[in-house]
Amino acid sequence: GFGPNDYGAPIDEWRDGTYRLSVRVVVEDWSKPGASVSVSNDPAEDLFLSVRNGAIAAVSRSAAAPGYEIHADVVAAYDGPASLPPHQRNVSGRFFMAGRGPQMPDAVRVTLPDGTVRMLPRYTDVFSPGTDWVTQFRFGASFPERPWPGKYVFAGLDAAGVPIPGIEAAVSVAGSRPPDPPAGVSVWASPEGLMVTWQPVPVVPGTFDPDRGIGFYQLTVLQPEAAIMVYGAGQMRGTSHLVPRTRGEFSPNSLGSPIQEWPDGTYHLFVVANAEENEGSLVSSEDSRRNVVLTVQGGAVVRVEGAAASTSTSTPRRINVLSDAFEGGAAGVWSDRTTDASNRDQFTEFLGRFTNDTVSLTLQNLPPHDLVELTFDLYVIDSWDGSNYRSGPDYFQVGSGGSRDNLFSETFHSGCPGEGMSYAATRPESCGPDLGFNPIYGDSIYRNLNNGFTFGHTGSTLVINFSGSGLQDVEDESWGIDNVRITLVSGP
Repeated sequence: GFGPNDYGAPIDEWRDGTYRLSVRVVVEDWSKPGASVSVSNDPAEDLFLSVRNGAIAAVSRSAAAPGYEIHADVVAAYDGPASLPPHQRNVSGRFFMAGRGPQMPDAVRVTLPDGTVRMLPRYTDVFSPGTDWVTQFRFGASFPERPWPGKYVFAGLDAAGVPIPGIEAAVSVAGSRPPDPPAGVSVWASPEGLMVTWQPVPVVPGTFDPDRGIGFYQLTVLQPEAAIMVYGAGQMRGTSHLVPRTRGEFSPNSLGSPIQEWPDGTYHLFVVANAEENEGSLVSSEDSRRNVVLTVQGGAVVRVEGAAASTSTSTPRRINVLSDAFEGGAAGVWSDRTTDASNRDQFTEFLGRFTNDTVSLTLQNLPPHDLVELTFDLYVIDSWDGSNYRSGPDYFQVGSGGSRDNLFSETFHSGCPGEGMSYAATRPESCGPDLGFNPIYGDSIYRNLNNGFTFGHTGSTLVINFSGSGLQDVEDESWGIDNVRITLVSGP
């Protein structure tokens, strides 16, 4: 049930215990260097959740003791080409601890499996401007040694060096094999910003398989002289990302500044593959020798250099390979060719109606390309219940290849946005009134859902899957799609 702006673990993976739930208002002042951030909330409104066996057992306004929300990470960071075996690549250890609660620590101590102690200073980057959007404190540091298998114990300390009860965490490191570093990084300029693509990293069973939600990619842009990160994007499962030119192009999993706000100078862009061992234990891989070097002048990228497979700032090539409005029926490239023309005044003829079906589009013998751009209209028909856990949740999903939902998975409501649904990227053309079919319920039309989808793809065969989840029968909850357009994009 995760949305694109959600992070962490779902409830059924939480350990037994008490959790604090807060809702906060975050105000960002981007006119100031480094983006001034203020956070306000009323602690008296916080809720305390009692979790047992992966479920919420109780909700209350008070807890037996002051609660802390703590998260710790141990990262084994490998640097070197995939041609080198892991033991010949450079490797370092990175330790982070973040959280919030009644008291701020002055330092964080990490006790390694062999009893060695490391002290972590306060840490800030674009993912935690000031102290953080979500947390009150963040501590971290890198050390020139690999994190060996075993248990790493984190403790927050007060000014006297005494551990603060509640500011503690433990991470178990297994010492898994690192994934290969991302290769074939390509960068080119578009009106929206810098489009970055890379080749998929081979699966590492059990720790790195982004299509199945295990492991992820992370993109970073920094000024090497000052070691200042200006932009970052994390938790990416696909193999492409748009570094935005303006704030209007930001995606939910990215933070920092858009290109037009970067000072003149030289920047390094690199992509990292992160494998997930255990809770808090990551194994990352990059090849810093293949960093892309960007030259920025006047808020624009004027030069791209590096060992990337293809780097340019000229206009990419686009080839439209499918435009399907379904007038007169569906072509053989669709796994289900059902169309509906019973309400032409509102919907025209479209592909549908479907419920929990998966409908696949398969295109073969495609010319060489680096990216796929997908646009389509979504019709949400009749009594969709949004994120309501009693009668829903009702999802529409989009996936590529063998995945059902690696591109998109959001809940929708038959009413207008805001009525208990997760999707919020675009407003519907029409929402709420009955547009046909079951007259008891309203319908919604979403033109160019999500403002389109762009993802990395290089194969000669493309499969895109459209599906619903949690829906009732077709006379109660259904969906359809229309005006599907597929464009292949190639680097210059």
